[in-house]
Amino acid sequence: MTVRVDIAASTLRWALQRIGVTVEELAQKSDFRLVRQWLEGEVSPTLRQAQHLASLACIPFGYLLLDDPTDDQPDFPDFRTVDSKKVTEFSPELKETIYACERRLGWYAEFARAEGIEPHVSVANGHYVITRTMPCVHYFLSSPMLDGSQAGRLLVERMCWN
Repeated sequence: MTVRVDIAASTLRWALQRIGVTVEELAQKSDFRLVRQWLEGEVSPTLRQAQHLASLACIPFGYLLLDDPTDDQPDFPDFRTVDSKKVTEFSPELKETIYACERRLGWYAEFARAEGIEPHVSVANGHYVITRTMPCVHYFLSSPMLDGSQAGRLLVERMCWN
């Protein structure tokens, strides 16, 4: 007996969009030859097909069972880009990297508490004014006050091992 999984059309379209291929391209793969019928609600994918779809979309299988797609954009208050362009969509690979880092940070915080490791004393936090914070950072990094391009060159020099 074949087990079929009912997936809401909006969730299915969202998962297909995450894969980054057209419905026609996906329908050429043997596991997804009925993808058009899935979208029209004529037939549901099998459990194995749904698991394969979740794997290709880089999402947990349970997301496919939701009535509406979830907003799985990482909560990033400040993401630097070239020319300060706004990032509207993160790639699945970047999301997975961000989530892996968050899991590791969570693990370390738990480990540090259990081991009695003292918390890091920071120079500043989000409530400090940048003009008061910069001299402290420069002092601790032992670098002179530089303008943007000079600071960038210094950073590159310090990062290079040659």
